Amino acid sequence: MKRIVNPYLIVSLVFLAIILVGVRCWSWEQSELGFALLLYFVVVLGVRLDEITHQLMEVNENCRRLLAALNQANENTRTFKP
Repeated sequence: MKRIVNPYLIVSLVFLAIILVGVRCWSWEQSELGFALLLYFVVVLGVRLDEITHQLMEVNENCRRLLAALNQANENTRTFKP
């Protein structure tokens, strides 16, 4: 399934909004901004790991189909041998 919206864009916009609200409304200083940046990198890493998991699931499904086709071909060649 092809994703229409880039998840990195969504995460970046959400964290940008959080940081802007934090600086303007809650008077965040350097330590709070550093913590928000750390959380941003953790969430982006989670998004990347999710993408890798989906790619591995697709490869696994393709391997299952290939194995089923090879087993079927093996069965077909056994039935035609004299």
